[in-house]
Amino acid sequence: MSEGSKPMKYAKWANLNREGLKHWGAIFKDGIVPIKGNIFPSKAEVAETKEPLEVYLVDWDELNQEQKDAVLQKLSDKFKATKEEIFKDILKVGLPLQSKYVGSVGFDGRLIA
Repeated sequence: MSEGSKPMKYAKWANLNREGLKHWGAIFKDGIVPIKGNIFPSKAEVAETKEPLEVYLVDWDELNQEQKDAVLQKLSDKFKATKEEIFKDILKVGLPLQSKYVGSVGFDGRLIA
């Protein structure tokens, strides 16, 4: 590691763009969202659209409790569902982050097996 560089806290991450910061910046204050799976977006059906969208899968296990609570509250308010229903969906299918909110992605090759 070069002098002055900081180790990343996640093996894979997405950097939010301006639009992403507007939507998710209150939860991901540093603009960095942990992701899992491929570092390339995948097609997925998202609740608010009829067509599949390109998404990254948020690494739910890497979120701290404050972030998890905030995500559940935000999605509960948006979809008029209980936090428990939202949580069950996250456990079942994951938490998608639309690629339109992502400016770039990265990975720490030292942490990927």
